[in-house]
Amino acid sequence: MFDIDVSLSVGEVDVITTDNRGLSVEEAAQRAVDKILYVAKDAPEPVREQAMAFKNTVRGVIVYYMQHAVDQDRATIAAKLREAGYFELAKNLRSL
Repeated sequence: MFDIDVSLSVGEVDVITTDNRGLSVEEAAQRAVDKILYVAKDAPEPVREQAMAFKNTVRGVIVYYMQHAVDQDRATIAAKLREAGYFELAKNLRSL
């Protein structure tokens, strides 16, 4: 007979929903920065303020580069659409 003792801890789970759209770059960046940087609620106030300022700076960097990646991906897809003769669709994609 085998005895197996197992324990499992899921931890904190965050759920974000949208209506008829995906996450925006800003929303996705906020999720990323929340995973990367944790600021304890009981941290001393000066340390907490400095950590929050750093977290906001990191969020801005993530937003910038995520938007750049989206723009570059759209440019690639638009080029492929133009190659296939879908000029109007490519134009519409680039104007989003």
